[in-house]
Amino acid sequence: MPALNNPSPTPGAVWAAALATEIAPFREDLKADEAALRAAAVLASKAPGDLSTNEAAQTAVRAALGIGPHDARMWLTLALLRAHGNLGDAMIVEPLKMSYLTGPNQAELIPPRLYLVSSINAISDPISRSSPPATSARS
Repeated sequence: MPALNNPSPTPGAVWAAALATEIAPFREDLKADEAALRAAAVLASKAPGDLSTNEAAQTAVRAALGIGPHDARMWLTLALLRAHGNLGDAMIVEPLKMSYLTGPNQAELIPPRLYLVSSINAISDPISRSSPPATSARS
């Protein structure tokens, strides 16, 4: 799982994952591994970094999700990539929701989810704004 504090993967590891994906293009696990390495390279830098590298990583994640849409780790990775350097992006919420829906009980995803939810303005979600406020039960 790509995280914000992990070191950047070596170019050789990214190249090997890309080669494995080219050899076996319909293996969801290999596509997910390549996408995770590309995302880790982007997320390892604290600065927003190169937009084209982030877009390439997002494209790799979307390709992995095209084969395996059930992968909560890839949905969370897409949300982290969209949030990297742009926490105000409204497009962060949808992949984050899909991460919760596809893997609600995956313990290794809890810390990055909490980080992301606490970093973005979750109140800007149209669904949460449209729900009625909770009322207190007073007698």
